[in-house]
Amino acid sequence: MSYSGGCLCGGIRFQIEGKIDEIVFCHCPMCRKAQGSAFAANAPIKAASIRLESGRELLKEFLPSENKARVFCSNSGSPIYSYLKSRPEIVRLRLDTINDIDALSPSNKYLIF
Repeated sequence: MSYSGGCLCGGIRFQIEGKIDEIVFCHCPMCRKAQGSAFAANAPIKAASIRLESGRELLKEFLPSENKARVFCSNSGSPIYSYLKSRPEIVRLRLDTINDIDALSPSNKYLIF
């Protein structure tokens, strides 16, 4: 299974290899503020499964806390993923960055926080 995606302006493009098994809908205050929405739709995936095709220079990190990094496009502001500095091997990909989101077929593991 493979997915392609990117940011709003198209400067950041990536491929993800492997199946996305879990979807997390988080509505904590930090996620709501970061997304500008009622919740954030994320998928925890292995960082090694993301292959950046373009836009590395556009990736910007914001550290809202000592252990958490939020990565976004410095041009469009699109959130791309977040990760814990204590677990950099796992990233929480923002699902709406995937081009064909209808192709997602997770194994019914929807978690709401």
